[in-house]
Amino acid sequence: MTLITVDKMSVAYGNYVNATDVAAVTSTNITALVSGFPLSNLKYPDPWTMTKTNGISGGDPTIKHEFNAPVAVGAIGIINHNLGSGYYSTVEVHSSPDDAVWTLRGQIVVPALNNNDMIIPINETAGLYWRLTFTSASADFYIGSIFYGVLKTLDTNVNNAGYIQYRNVPVIVEESAGGARHVAFGADKKTSSVELRWSRAAMSVVSWFDGRPNYELLGIIGPEQGDMDDNGDEYSGANLFWGYKVDDTTAPIGPGQMATSQQAKYAYTVYMEGAV
Repeated sequence: MTLITVDKMSVAYGNYVNATDVAAVTSTNITALVSGFPLSNLKYPDPWTMTKTNGISGGDPTIKHEFNAPVAVGAIGIINHNLGSGYYSTVEVHSSPDDAVWTLRGQIVVPALNNNDMIIPINETAGLYWRLTFTSASADFYIGSIFYGVLKTLDTNVNNAGYIQYRNVPVIVEESAGGARHVAFGADKKTSSVELRWSRAAMSVVSWFDGRPNYELLGIIGPEQGDMDDNGDEYSGANLFWGYKVDDTTAPIGPGQMATSQQAKYAYTVYMEGAV
């Protein structure tokens, strides 16, 4: 088992799931899909362009991503899903160099309350093929997006008072004729926001966030999510946040330099708009 834990705020970033890097998305034990929600939707990082199953048989369903070149993965995300309501108990992560020999890289318990976001941190490993196996049920489900990227553990945590999350508009859950559910939204898809604030951030934190491009999809494991238990249950909790960095602000506090032991500190805020 290679699931890892963190003791500081961490960020999943560097998503390899996009139309350029993904060669194909395939599945096993999924016999049908809801019309208009094909498996190919999982080639894209948009959590609202989802896949919905309409038939499971023959064993635990799996979804496999084949990449055009081996990718080094340290974090897997499952965004905008309803696996919990289908009573799937766990998600297993496997990788393979050749689509023949598979190695278990991590596993996470699916929360029964159907929190709709997960992050699965693992020891960073390269693989050409990656797959998720959902155990053990035969219920239909939907997934908005699967994320394969890496994990950054920050040198310092945000202030407890500065981790601010709020929802701008209500979310409506609709159910299709096949029983799959999805989140409905109005004209604005970006339904929630997060502000991450440090009152005295080190340059390492400021420069890392500032170097991420705007509108990159990031998965936030808040500082209160550190020190996980062995099966990583808490990583699938409601305090996770998947969103897009839209802006940041920086203000120096006190003297100091970047390359000394007495680095300057910065009042720093990252603004993010939510995926779900």
